[in-house]
Amino acid sequence: MVSLAEQWMLVPKLLSCSQSKRSEVTITGRFRSDSIFIDCNSQQTCQDCGCQIRYLENIKVKVTLSWNGERWFNAAYRGQVELYLISPRGTKSYILTNRPADRLQPETFTWEFKSVQTWGENPCGTFRLSFGTRTTDVTVKLESWHLTLYGTMEPPPSLQACRAAKQRF
Repeated sequence: MVSLAEQWMLVPKLLSCSQSKRSEVTITGRFRSDSIFIDCNSQQTCQDCGCQIRYLENIKVKVTLSWNGERWFNAAYRGQVELYLISPRGTKSYILTNRPADRLQPETFTWEFKSVQTWGENPCGTFRLSFGTRTTDVTVKLESWHLTLYGTMEPPPSLQACRAAKQRF
């Protein structure tokens, strides 16, 4: 055990940064996107948010949506709203898919979602939040959204091990 402890590889320090955006994007029966840009300096670190993430671990997205079910008796419900987050590298995270059993009919709701689908990616660039419904019975308005990134400046040990193995072959 002592031998293993002497060789133990520590996990890099966890960093986080956040960006918020008020939005006025409204849709009826189709998908639209809004975006948050994570600005980077020449060393590829988050400049605007005061952190230095180069390798993502997870992302937290908090969205506030309002909606108007014009024909509420005709199945206009919260379960028709779908949300997708697209990372700067093109990874599409399905954070809220169509849910036929979710029939709550609020006027406004705020939800928080987490995704690990972008693990290991560099967060610099534009994150897009795509949202919509598959029906024209519901009008959805994105009021605001908040993006919190968690990650490290150095590659995680498992990512380092993958790179080392690739170099051997």
